[in-house]
Amino acid sequence: MTKFRYSYEQMMRRLDVLEKSSGRWMRKRVLEISADGRPIVEAILGEESAPRHVLIHAGIHGREYLNTALVLRQMEDYFSEEWEDQRRDDICFHVIPMVNPDGCTLSQEGLSGIQTQEVRERLEGWFQQAGEKGIRVPEKIFFEKWKSNARGVDINRNFGVGWEEYEGPEAPCGEGFKGYAPEEEAETRAVLKVGREYPIGCCIAYHSSGNLIYWDYGSKDWVYEADKLLAGMLGRETGYELHSTVADHTDQAGCSDYFVLGCGIPAVTVETGKADCPLPAEEFPEIYACNRGVWQSAAGFLGLRHI
Repeated sequence: MTKFRYSYEQMMRRLDVLEKSSGRWMRKRVLEISADGRPIVEAILGEESAPRHVLIHAGIHGREYLNTALVLRQMEDYFSEEWEDQRRDDICFHVIPMVNPDGCTLSQEGLSGIQTQEVRERLEGWFQQAGEKGIRVPEKIFFEKWKSNARGVDINRNFGVGWEEYEGPEAPCGEGFKGYAPEEEAETRAVLKVGREYPIGCCIAYHSSGNLIYWDYGSKDWVYEADKLLAGMLGRETGYELHSTVADHTDQAGCSDYFVLGCGIPAVTVETGKADCPLPAEEFPEIYACNRGVWQSAAGFLGLRHI
């Protein structure tokens, strides 16, 4: 299988092109700066004064960078003729294509992609410690499978809801460590900044893999019903199976947990692909085909919520 690559630099160049060619329909802004000095960027598509807002993000886990390419492709579709009659002043999309740029770069390029000596030395130390604990894999494979950020924190375990209850590893590592305090990581704060500054009506988090949609985070009443509606609409669009996080006993302190249980905002986690991460290039066409209409489904969901 062919290794898929979509670098932070590629993403930034493509965002620049889209912003310049979009007219009034897009602008980008820096939300936070990562530990290795990379701006974490949001693309805002539509009018910020719109009454309805959707948050879509990808690349929270380093090795899941194929989804960055997916949401960039969705953004390109937004500016295509197909969407020309659907772009409206009453809905705004907020897209964070690569929440964890350090982790994605590390997974793709290894230590050679790390810009600062302090961060590189810290990562080298964790690799050596893993070997001393009996985890003896080549350095290339060790970092290729990396999910955390450059500080060894798994961003999808650093959100406040469920953080106290979640245990996981006790020290920084490639996946699962929740950090020393909730919301302490730049990547976590970047996502929450969007959620707190705009009236987000729903949130779609792209992860890999499984070709499934996680929903049902333990909410009740209208939040549960709204989340069920969103998951059902996206399930019909993608063809992905719906899974209850409660029934599957998934780990807590994730982004969707936070939005559903902490904010009362419907949110789902879309797990793309079949193979182990990083996903191979051969999977991209099918993933794109399944997810091509997700933005329209999200817009339709918000329209139903406002009837």
